[in-house]
Amino acid sequence: MLIGSCGDPATRHRILTFFFDGVPPLEGEADQAKETGSAAVPGEPDEPRTVWYVHEANKDCSQCHGQRRKGFFSRQVNLVAKIPQLCHTCHTGYARLEGYVHGPVALGQCLFCHDPHKTRNKYLLRKPQPELCYLCHDEGDITMIAAHAEQSPSECTRCHEGHTSSTRHLLKKDWNQQGDKQSKTLEETDQSPGDRSDNM
Repeated sequence: MLIGSCGDPATRHRILTFFFDGVPPLEGEADQAKETGSAAVPGEPDEPRTVWYVHEANKDCSQCHGQRRKGFFSRQVNLVAKIPQLCHTCHTGYARLEGYVHGPVALGQCLFCHDPHKTRNKYLLRKPQPELCYLCHDEGDITMIAAHAEQSPSECTRCHEGHTSSTRHLLKKDWNQQGDKQSKTLEETDQSPGDRSDNM
């Protein structure tokens, strides 16, 4: 097996933890974390360990991929339903969306933004915010919006809903009370540079 051929134990451990949950810490790593109160990897100066966000369905692959014959392997992805219906079996709140709907959601493209298995980003996002958002939304247009002028956008979902909203531009109902001193210029003008649609 390829993993068994990895030279040093740290590399092998890093590969195993990438693919599998519940991999025990390296020998001595757990003791070091208890002594220092840190989760740092041995040999690396006080850097926190990478946090992985794992899809709950990952604990039972058959929820999404169905039952497979023991010992049977196929490179073809087998899903028990098509996306987004498969996602809606657990995430029922997104099956019927009303109001302003985010483009990928309206198209049923859950996997454009979300990784179905495991990621280093909250909400199982494929990339960190705003990098993911800039795949569709022009960064120059976003930074020209008055509400974004004082600070560079760091976490879009702080003020915007990721799926649907009753307000234009997918703003959260309490978007102005999020601790930001933002004006309601965007809401008042009802326009933004490069505004191509009602959806974010």
